[in-house]
Amino acid sequence: MQTIHIDDNPELQKAKNLIFYSILISMLAPFVSFFFGFIGSTPSISAIASPIAFIANIVALVGYYQFSKLCNTFIFRLIIFNILLTIAVYLLVFICAISAASMFSYISDTWYIPAIIASVIFIAYIAIEMYWAYLMCYELSARTGQREFIATFKLSCIAFALLVLAGGLFLLFIAGNSYMNIYHMIDDLAGAIQGIAASILLVIAMLVAIAALVFFILGIYRIKEVTIREVNKMRLEK
Repeated sequence: MQTIHIDDNPELQKAKNLIFYSILISMLAPFVSFFFGFIGSTPSISAIASPIAFIANIVALVGYYQFSKLCNTFIFRLIIFNILLTIAVYLLVFICAISAASMFSYISDTWYIPAIIASVIFIAYIAIEMYWAYLMCYELSARTGQREFIATFKLSCIAFALLVLAGGLFLLFIAGNSYMNIYHMIDDLAGAIQGIAASILLVIAMLVAIAALVFFILGIYRIKEVTIREVNKMRLEK
């Protein structure tokens, strides 16, 4: 299997730098926006964070394309498929939501069917996303030899599991207090514990997700050489 060293290949250096700095910028942009919004700075500063993050993601795509071309790998195709799938899923869920609202307004007994379809679509989408994240992280690790990408996937799974648990606890908290006056919610000890536990889990999930992103950036930064795939198929090599 052929190996390319980054010091001997300017194209690989360029691809690495495009991905590294683009992801770093897109990661920092929301924090900059939040910081200036928190201190009450002029809205124009925080308003440009989203366009900057969007442009950074486009530049990262160029880097992934160059990287995939050099390594004869499927990573760029996987990202494009992910973008197209995300657009399609959100359009389908939006159509289902409109259909459910329309049926509900006409007091139809089948208004819940589009909602069920949307839920099934979204669950299938999450499953596909997790599998594609697995493929991408392990493929990046196989091509670069950097274990940080595997750590990224594992941390992402932990963050997702914590997020699901937090969401479940929030639903229990809301369901348990929906019949009560909001001023008496705090008197319900079980509900208060559920709400606090859900909030803590949510914060931990966010911290773990940030750690996953940091590991990903660190993996990109530490790339010194890459191996070229023999066959460019969307599966991991044995």
